[in-house]
Amino acid sequence: MNSTKIYVLSLCSVLASNPAIAADLDDIWHGNSTIAFSKSNGNTNSSILSTNVDLSKANAIDKWSVYLASTYGKSQGVTNNDKARGGVRYDHNLSVNTFSFGLGELERDSIAKLTLRSTLGTGLGHHVIQDSDTTFDVLAGWAYTRSNFQGGVIKNTAELLTGEESSHKLSETVQFKQKLSLYTNLRASGQYRGIFDSSLVVTLTKNVGLSLGWHYKYNTDVQPGVKRSDTMLLTGLNYRF
Repeated sequence: MNSTKIYVLSLCSVLASNPAIAADLDDIWHGNSTIAFSKSNGNTNSSILSTNVDLSKANAIDKWSVYLASTYGKSQGVTNNDKARGGVRYDHNLSVNTFSFGLGELERDSIAKLTLRSTLGTGLGHHVIQDSDTTFDVLAGWAYTRSNFQGGVIKNTAELLTGEESSHKLSETVQFKQKLSLYTNLRASGQYRGIFDSSLVVTLTKNVGLSLGWHYKYNTDVQPGVKRSDTMLLTGLNYRF
């Protein structure tokens, strides 16, 4: 994760700009939702349900984004997957290439002993690339996070928020999106958490497609017995709005 941290901080120092106008500035909600379910019976009894939603609405002045990812699974009657993360972000363009943002996020993960994590953040961003096929933004700001763990443990953290995100129209039927966020603890040296989300969508019809999503989390400050890294791979049917 040290290389990831350097990568994010390097991205936030980019000064290049592209004044081209982005697509989908019609002030209508656009995005994708994916659902996947699997179940097996016999020698192994298991089931897992995963969902992912990524929606946004934008015009020339501001943009709203809503996102949600969750998974729940059981194996041999024991819950081995139970987590969800979602949030809302508002962007307001201050100039052609600069924007301010505010966000709120909620997360839970019973397997990692996390009852609820709530985050509020704000800062500034830069549109590095913004055209009909590719968008690329970098951002930096501050966040405040409250984490409630099983056993009554509560941690309040002030964080430096840095990140980047991009979308790429690879062809008329294939789109790739990715987002990397890093929250660095301002009160405890060397403590941070990182979140990476990516999705590849292949359109089959106007509204239906196949989706492959990869979500990765890393946290240096975890409860005893909990691993620092967590990965989720999601494949399934996708509905495009």
